[in-house]
Amino acid sequence: MTTWLMQQGLLVESEPDIKGRTYKMATAKGNEIGISTEQREREDGGYLATLYNRDAQKYLLDHIEEISLVQE
Repeated sequence: MTTWLMQQGLLVESEPDIKGRTYKMATAKGNEIGISTEQREREDGGYLATLYNRDAQKYLLDHIEEISLVQE
């Protein structure tokens, strides 16, 4: 799913953090359909969470056939 979202310009991959981890982040186009990214904290450090509101979830369901054809 994230591969398709990246192909559509709705997500991008972040630069590696200090620990070398990368995250998928919403683009402005992704924000328009209801995808957002927010910083979260936990005991072992922070991370980026990508969130999908109801509109974004509907968008994914509307495109599920296209998404299922993507090969990673």
